[in-house]
Amino acid sequence: MAWRVIAYGDEWIPMLRPGVLNNIAAFKRDARKPGSDQPIPVTLFGADVHDVGDLDACAAAGVDRALFWVRSAGTASMTKTVDQIARAVRPYTT
Repeated sequence: MAWRVIAYGDEWIPMLRPGVLNNIAAFKRDARKPGSDQPIPVTLFGADVHDVGDLDACAAAGVDRALFWVRSAGTASMTKTVDQIARAVRPYTT
């Protein structure tokens, strides 16, 4: 997988699934573009609002960004969900 990212992309965007954080940690440790010593960015795709408590583990594995699933719902429910995500990610923003 790393060779495809190195050959064809500028970033890896794995889907959230069991074991992916271990794969991300290894990828961040080992994968580099030719001529660069900088790790390739990783965006975790498919995080769920119920996973916001796992953001420390994501950060420790080397996740640079997370894309959350926000299920369609009424305005009040969607606003509450987005607010919950915003509060959870605030400590990781610069």
